Amino acid sequence: MKTLRLLPLLLLLAAPLFGQSTIQFNGVVVSGGKVRVSLLDQDTGHAGWVTIGARFGDYIVTAYLPAPPPTAGVTGQKDCIVLTRESDGQVQPPIGLNEVSLP
Repeated sequence: MKTLRLLPLLLLLAAPLFGQSTIQFNGVVVSGGKVRVSLLDQDTGHAGWVTIGARFGDYIVTAYLPAPPPTAGVTGQKDCIVLTRESDGQVQPPIGLNEVSLP
């Protein structure tokens, strides 16, 4: 019985997750002064190369952050992108190359 009382609260907390995509950052090409990133929406299967500032599903690719040059003792740094959800303007945490964003 107590579990049923918590159900509305759980639905309210999970509501922001409904209808959002899981985006994977798969590659980057810099050519002619333009940066294009390869993205995959794992929920819909939609994939494509997108320039910085362009739209991909409900997101705008707002920034590309190249990994800094390797230095002694520092490893594992990756290129990253930043997405902004167009529907509400919320900036998403950076997504590393070949990583998945968790909305």
